[in-house]
Amino acid sequence: MSWLFGSGNRKTPTGQSDIRAARDRQISNLKERVPGLLLKSTDNSLNEVQITAPDGAKVVLRVFLPTKFPSDRPVLQLLSPVTHPWVNTYMQVVGHPDLHGWDGTNPPLIGDIVAAVIQEFGRSNGGVTTSGRVQASTVWGGPIAQEPSGTPPAVGAFGLGNPPVSYPAGRATGGAASAKGKAHMTSTDPRTGGEVQTRRMRPPVHHTPIPDIPDTFGELQGLSTEKLNRLLGDESARQALLLGMTNVVRMKDLRTDVRKGNVETARLTLAKQDAASVLREEGEKIKAELKALQTSYEDKAHGGGKNMGGTADQMILKRVKHASKMADTSSEQVATDFLEKRVPTQDFLDEFLKERQRYHMLAAKIECMKRDIRF
Repeated sequence: MSWLFGSGNRKTPTGQSDIRAARDRQISNLKERVPGLLLKSTDNSLNEVQITAPDGAKVVLRVFLPTKFPSDRPVLQLLSPVTHPWVNTYMQVVGHPDLHGWDGTNPPLIGDIVAAVIQEFGRSNGGVTTSGRVQASTVWGGPIAQEPSGTPPAVGAFGLGNPPVSYPAGRATGGAASAKGKAHMTSTDPRTGGEVQTRRMRPPVHHTPIPDIPDTFGELQGLSTEKLNRLLGDESARQALLLGMTNVVRMKDLRTDVRKGNVETARLTLAKQDAASVLREEGEKIKAELKALQTSYEDKAHGGGKNMGGTADQMILKRVKHASKMADTSSEQVATDFLEKRVPTQDFLDEFLKERQRYHMLAAKIECMKRDIRF
């Protein structure tokens, strides 16, 4: 950058020199403490290391150092789904105490943090999901409940700024193995392809209060044998006695109430039939529109870029490259304006640092995309 600040013999300001030295010390510590670290960018801002779980599964841990690191917190992100108390729903390692309470004025050593994370993941019983399949039946660091799928995705390639996720104790077990009034269902996790257990509440069951059948009937207890024999031969008398019994009267009243309730329910159902029909038609229309949108999305996702000179992934890569080039050009223009004294120093610093930060972020994204799509 000697063209920007004049002669190459000019010394860098003390503050910038201290920041650069602190960053270099952190990077040296990272390389020293983490054997097998793979450099993924020319400015040492993006590194990866492979972690081996106790069950033999391989998981890649990505270490991203922001432009203002070590003032800004680094980002540790796993490239495969992993369940662990330190990992949030975006597969970012946020549970390590030094990461959770990152102090930019007196930052801890990033190499020690990464080494501790590797040791923790290798020490605990592992349940790692890689390449869309479940590798083991146990879970790292104890069972952890999966967060809701409706959680919004992280912003940017690395999801910077996501807050740590806390996991309530006992939440993962979901209560007792079987609970009264609940039905167990087995479904497929769309992210991992594995089977997960869910519970669905059964609707409440209505029980009609039917009186118990008595062992004895008081109306017959006081009758003589002669009268009982007479009842056997007299259908009318027997029917009159039967209809006058207390339990029979209660059952008749209950039957009348049930019939009245059924009639009222049927009347309300018929009254709402037209409204239900309209809602059903609207639901079918929305369902058809959703199906069309889903089909269109799948077509664009799987082959939308073929008619424009490449696959969809390659088209995205082209756009990111173009944005990176524009950011680089913009920073060059800001520097030119400053050298020609068209902008004040403070405006130059703010705009130039913003554009260079954007350029380096896009460059890191390009490196990741090239590796992921084998470009």
